[in-house]
Amino acid sequence: MRKSFYALAASLTVGVFVSVGASAQQEAFVSNPAARIAAFDVETVGSVLNELGINWQAQTTAGGQTYIAATVGGVINFLLAPTACRDADDDCVGLNMMAIFEGNPNPQTVRAFNYRYAFASAGIDPSGAAYLSRYELADYGIARGNVATSIMVFVNQTAMFANELDTAQRTVSLEGYADDLASSSLNRQVRENLTGAKVQPANAVERHQLGLEDSAAAVRVFIRDQAAPRNKIENVAKN
Repeated sequence: MRKSFYALAASLTVGVFVSVGASAQQEAFVSNPAARIAAFDVETVGSVLNELGINWQAQTTAGGQTYIAATVGGVINFLLAPTACRDADDDCVGLNMMAIFEGNPNPQTVRAFNYRYAFASAGIDPSGAAYLSRYELADYGIARGNVATSIMVFVNQTAMFANELDTAQRTVSLEGYADDLASSSLNRQVRENLTGAKVQPANAVERHQLGLEDSAAAVRVFIRDQAAPRNKIENVAKN
């Protein structure tokens, strides 16, 4: 039941994004998508969340750091914390997006998900909590539309990660995930070759999802390509 609820929440969120885009510019999910955000703060990030229909509120950690607690339907919960501030807690050019999961995560599932999707980093904190994080930079400004798209894709990835954690089996392996991904990508290519029609994503989230699948599959392709550039590990001998 929880798995379908997460999927439903993600699909409803994408529906909101698409409807917003239709009333604005072509393929734009927020108004003034090319407008430059010079720095991340509660106001600039909050205005993007408002247009995406995501509920949020500003909060402060025990250490005094201000961040945004956001939720999609009370199901997909994540935070956005301005960081890399050039003036105390102001003029922040970094934005850390993070989704935290309580429970007993399967380390193999977390590792496999991290391998599969390059957009965000999945891991397990020393306390045992699983997390998904994404870091944005705006040293010379960033378009509102780019921030909106990153948030959209992060919400989608959070829903997918939650599904994997909820349904994980202890026998999950990295190789299994890689094989599933390769099969999915191959099946899509076969369908495109047979029909002569390429898969047309309905929105930016679907387009980036296809791109993420292709980039993960490309890791295996380039590792096997002996002509691809490489970096050598110079192991330091212990005395």
